[in-house]
Amino acid sequence: MAITVTQKFEPRPSSLGDNASVETTWIVAGTDDDIAAKYALRDATPVWYDGLIRNNLSIDIIGPDTWEGVVTYGRRQEDPQTGESSFSFDTEGGTQHITQSLQNIANYPGLAANYKGAIGVTHDNVEGVDITVPIYKFSETHYLSASLVTYSATIQRRRLERHHHGFFLSGKVLVYLDTRRPASGGTNDQFHLRRECQH
Repeated sequence: MAITVTQKFEPRPSSLGDNASVETTWIVAGTDDDIAAKYALRDATPVWYDGLIRNNLSIDIIGPDTWEGVVTYGRRQEDPQTGESSFSFDTEGGTQHITQSLQNIANYPGLAANYKGAIGVTHDNVEGVDITVPIYKFSETHYLSASLVTYSATIQRRRLERHHHGFFLSGKVLVYLDTRRPASGGTNDQFHLRRECQH
């Protein structure tokens, strides 16, 4: 049996503006194979509609050898230009588990044992406590020409943990670096650098 794809006669949800979109609904009949149904829907629907590009396609079985397909269109996402960069930061807090206080002020009651600053001492363990600590996260992404980069098929990630005395006065800095090449191909490699500092 040949696979047929027919557009449903119903209103098409659509919107204008920066996030303009259009949604069309279709009936795919003549197969019980979801992969065949998806490819038939893809081949039967236009890539462009009302100046928007097809960016999503889904199907859902509604009967024997019959599927309902939904195709959505939206604005095309332009690839970043060579030399462009983006930056972001986050000052959310984190937690740290500690088992030792900075200083032992006094013992209460006066005859209580002195555990030399240990926190949460039990008969066989030091349980400690979780405290809130400030964490600063800074992320930067750079788009460079792929011709400038020796690229490995496997993403290369290097982690460096060190004390930094220029960017921060004190504290531990974690540096993450990786490179990515768009799966769709293109002229740019994406370099992503992320720093996390915990004082």
